[in-house]
Amino acid sequence: MYKLPGILRPSPKDTLWRYFSFEKFASLLSTKSLYFSTADQFEDTFEGYVPPPIMKLYKQHTQRLGEEGSQAVIKLWEEWRKWVRCSCWYHGDHESMAMWERERYSKHDSGIAIKTTMQSLEDSFTHEEGVDVCMGKVKYIDYQDLDIPSDILNMNTIYSPFFYKRKAFESEKEVRAIIDASPYIKRRFYRVKEGFSLEPEEFDLKTLQRRMKYPRTNEVENLRVDLKKLIDEVIIAPRAQDWVIEAIESMVHQYGFDFEVNPSTLLDKPSEMRKR
Repeated sequence: MYKLPGILRPSPKDTLWRYFSFEKFASLLSTKSLYFSTADQFEDTFEGYVPPPIMKLYKQHTQRLGEEGSQAVIKLWEEWRKWVRCSCWYHGDHESMAMWERERYSKHDSGIAIKTTMQSLEDSFTHEEGVDVCMGKVKYIDYQDLDIPSDILNMNTIYSPFFYKRKAFESEKEVRAIIDASPYIKRRFYRVKEGFSLEPEEFDLKTLQRRMKYPRTNEVENLRVDLKKLIDEVIIAPRAQDWVIEAIESMVHQYGFDFEVNPSTLLDKPSEMRKR
C-alpha cells in the first residue's frame, strides 16, 4: 500500500461503508473486483482540481523550467484527473440515511451497502494487476482560502487534489482509494525518476510532452479484491421489501459467499431497534 505524505488515514479499525446499486453489487460478486471511476466522471465537476492558491504556487515554482516547461507541467496537473481512478467510501460508525437516499442507491428501494474496516479494505486488495493503491481521508476545504502546508513543494502533490473536496460535500465523510491509470508512469504511482522531477537538471520536457499525447486508457478500471476479507456485513436499503432481501441473500449464496445479510435498521422504532 503506497502512502502519500500529507494525506491523513483513518485508524485500522475504523468502520467504512460502500453503497451500491443492485446492479453494481451483483457485478462486485461476479467479478470479485472493485470498480474505480476516473475523477472527471464524478458528480462534482471540480473533482481533482488543484485549489487556486496551490496552483498559483506551482506556477511560480515551475517558472525556472522555462515557459514551455512550466506550461507543460501545469497542463499535466490539469489533465491528471482523466487518469486517476477513485473508489469512494463513507467513514462512520453507523449507516447514513443521506447516502441511502441518493438516487442511484435508492432506485427501486434495492440499494445495498457493505460494511468493512479500513484494515479489511486495505488487506482485500490482491495487487494482481501490479497497481499501487493509495488510501486516505478526504479533506473538505474552501478552495479560495486554503492553508498551504509549509512543506508543500516536498510533498508528492500530483495526487493531493484527489483528497480535497469543497465544504458543500462535507456530509459525505469520504475515505478514498485511488490508483493511477495514466500512460505516463507505466501503471505505477508517480516517481521522481520517471522524468517529471521539477528540478531543472532532471526535468525531461520531451518525454513529458510525448506522453501527454497518449489517449486515455481504460486498461485499469477494476481491481481484484478478496471479498471474504473485504465484506464484514451486507446491509439492504431501509425501504426494501422482503423479497428484495431474500433475492440478495440468495445471490450472495449462489456466488459461494456466506456474508451476513441484514435489512437496514434506520426505520426501526427506537424501542425495537436491533443492535449491530
